[in-house]
Amino acid sequence: INDFVNSGENDGIVKISSKKLSKSDREELLKECPGFDLSKDIPVRIVVVVLDTGEKEVLLTSLLDSKKYKHKKFKKFYFMRWGIETNFGFEKIRSEIENFSGKSQIAVEQDFHATILHINMTTVLALEAKTELDKSQKIKQRKYEYEINYSIALAYMKNRFMSALQDLDITPKEFCIEIKALMRKNLEPIRPGRQFERKCKYHNKRYPTNTRAVI
Repeated sequence: INDFVNSGENDGIVKISSKKLSKSDREELLKECPGFDLSKDIPVRIVVVVLDTGEKEVLLTSLLDSKKYKHKKFKKFYFMRWGIETNFGFEKIRSEIENFSGKSQIAVEQDFHATILHINMTTVLALEAKTELDKSQKIKQRKYEYEINYSIALAYMKNRFMSALQDLDITPKEFCIEIKALMRKNLEPIRPGRQFERKCKYHNKRYPTNTRAVI
């Protein structure tokens, strides 16, 4: 792959020998693709995309037909995945889905499902709040469009969800209206073209047990 990139080409197919795969990788390949012939090479298309920053993004794909899937489309394809990529980051960093209150199986499963419920509830109400916000933005003239601040929305849900379940005086409808109103008050502007350098931090232990973010 490095040789291909260094050659200056931006689109081509290389063949990867399955014989060079480790034993565990071969077992994983057969698990995912039963009946795969390990004696055959694996064709992979390499697409080099130049980003607006001048950086080169190297993409590997099984879409081998360059006439049907033209090179110029891949930059758009890659950024269409951005919503999924950022959602993974939201789940891992903002929601701390890997942060567990215990080490037993039941503790891990309980924390995992509670976090997913928390995320899903926040997302559903944030989408409704965003729809209501979009309607009001058509009336107001602003320099930027605004969106819901999901980190703060998550904090609101965390603080009020359990209280709402225990409070018999508040109905689900009233709870949803209250949360959406709070979400619409905490917005962040959408600034097109903003780019930031990605900073990777590596830790041996991301979350000490029973240590959680306040927000």
